[in-house]
Amino acid sequence: MTTFSLSDAQLNEPISHHVRKEFPTVYPQWTVAESLDHIRRNPPPGRFIYFYVVDENMRLVGVVPTRRLLMSPAEAR
Repeated sequence: MTTFSLSDAQLNEPISHHVRKEFPTVYPQWTVAESLDHIRRNPPPGRFIYFYVVDENMRLVGVVPTRRLLMSPAEAR
């Protein structure tokens, strides 16, 4: 087991300093095929488990697990 030790300064940093700033997003009007095509053309860095469904203002409107996206019919939204 790995143990991490953080300084008081690190513990008091805003969480925004530690979260990923790039994550896979799709739009609610896209089909599964369009979403997968977009993700293939613009792969997000690192691993991802969920795809974040966002509106035109980048506000979160839903979350789709990877398995659900991969197993859904290509024409589904």
